[in-house]
Amino acid sequence: NIKETRLLHIAIPSINAEEIESYRRPQNQGVFRTLHLGLSIPKDSAKCRIEIGGRKQYWAEGKLFIFDDTYTHCVENDTDEIRGILFIQFERPVSGIGRIAQKIFLMGVRYSAFVKDTKAGIERWNARRQGRSA
Repeated sequence: NIKETRLLHIAIPSINAEEIESYRRPQNQGVFRTLHLGLSIPKDSAKCRIEIGGRKQYWAEGKLFIFDDTYTHCVENDTDEIRGILFIQFERPVSGIGRIAQKIFLMGVRYSAFVKDTKAGIERWNARRQGRSA
């Protein structure tokens, strides 16, 4: 049961990465889980995949999967088609001291320059769409 979405990423069609090299997010320390929902998948879906901890996972339109992005993972799209994924990160359920540490981490993220800059950019974009200056 996902009560709150903490971070939402939307793929931008003009950004086309055929391959994202193997990486892991140790800075998250297991705070988040990542959900991928296939929106637009190349016809030859076997050529479009994510590998998580050495295990290959293939997207399908309308299907979702959840993974822990602290595991090493990489993405490949060996087609000429665009892969569209809805990418949502949400808090990993924890209790006790883990919950306290998680809240402290998230408070730091909330007030980080990255989040502040992103919010300001969204506000500017919305203002332009509504015909007013930001």
